[in-house]
Amino acid sequence: MLLLPVFYSNRSAAYLQKGDADSALKDAESCIAAKPDWAKGYNRKGCAQHALKQYDEAIATFEAGLKIAPGSALLTGPMKEAQTAQKNAAAAASAGGKTQMPNVFGPDMWVKLQSNPQTAEWLQDPAYVSGLNAIAANPQMMQNPQMIQSLGDQRLLQTFLFLMGMPLNLGQEGGPGYSGPPREDQKVYKQKEPEPEPVKELTEEEKALAATREKGTALKDQGNALFKEKKYKEAIEMYLKAEEADPTLMTYRTNVASCYHAMKDYATAVEECKKALEVGAEHYNDYKLKAKAMERIGNAYWKLEDFDAALEWQDKAQMEIHDDKRYAKIKKWRKQLSKKKAEAYLDPVKALEAKEAGNKCFSAKDFKGAIELYTEAIKRDPTNPAYFCNRCGALQKVMDLEGAKKDANTAIELDPT
Repeated sequence: MLLLPVFYSNRSAAYLQKGDADSALKDAESCIAAKPDWAKGYNRKGCAQHALKQYDEAIATFEAGLKIAPGSALLTGPMKEAQTAQKNAAAAASAGGKTQMPNVFGPDMWVKLQSNPQTAEWLQDPAYVSGLNAIAANPQMMQNPQMIQSLGDQRLLQTFLFLMGMPLNLGQEGGPGYSGPPREDQKVYKQKEPEPEPVKELTEEEKALAATREKGTALKDQGNALFKEKKYKEAIEMYLKAEEADPTLMTYRTNVASCYHAMKDYATAVEECKKALEVGAEHYNDYKLKAKAMERIGNAYWKLEDFDAALEWQDKAQMEIHDDKRYAKIKKWRKQLSKKKAEAYLDPVKALEAKEAGNKCFSAKDFKGAIELYTEAIKRDPTNPAYFCNRCGALQKVMDLEGAKKDANTAIELDPT
């Protein structure tokens, strides 16, 4: 089942959010077993091991994932957190095992903050996010809340208490522990003006890559303009020039496929999308870009009436990254395909043959065999009430009275005379 790894991944994340790291680890391992080349499985496993304080194992898991997806942010960030936690644990052990506060600023902090409306709003402020990152990078600050308060943002101390399990409005007007007079000003913090980020000096390699991407994008934009004018052949030429200028981005080849799709050359559209996926795999392009190419392959196969292949590629796209619209389309297509297959199966002549064979089984008191053959007759010709009557009689013989009643009602609906 193509979506099985996604189910394991999602359930692992849910278990970890509930605090059940053991179950999260089991599902993460099942995810990797089902799809060993998917970076997200290693992310789930490493985060679960981190929560279980298995720091060495977590780091090893992230490293294994990076061999499959070098540089993936799904793995590099959590691995740094695991390495920091490992160092802190070692420091605590060398200090005689002095008890420290739990690291509430760990990898699942962001999920909890996004789930609360107030903290979710604060996350829109870069200054607040910068403060959270500073605390996460310096766990010793959690041992002394005054150090958190010294950062000058009251929200950070509130967040620390909230992550420790206390109410977010503790000690404030309207919240538990408040004993002061009512305040006219309802704001609980004074927002700091975010300081401008320092301009990063690019390396020569980064400058060259930026220039290449800029040139490719400019040519792609020209191709897009031609596409809108339905000048598909000219657009293809421009997209290929963009790919020549920037051969590391799969988007240009995917756009070429879109032109062939618009020209109703669906077989070529499939081949061009597959070429795009080769570029994406070689240069570690974003999951969204890969999913888009896979979805377009599915769309082209559907036009070619290769319905099974169409659904297979839509499922692959969904496994790269879930999309609600794509999910609805897959559901609709499966329903349409089921109807097409049922219609293609219709054959009144074969229906009559199955019915007659069923009669022989019935006469021989092989009622189970008769039911199977009458069912086959119904599939071949569901408009003939006689077949439902035949199956109704066989069902009564095996005491399936509910099924017999249903068949009798269907026969009456088909022929009420």
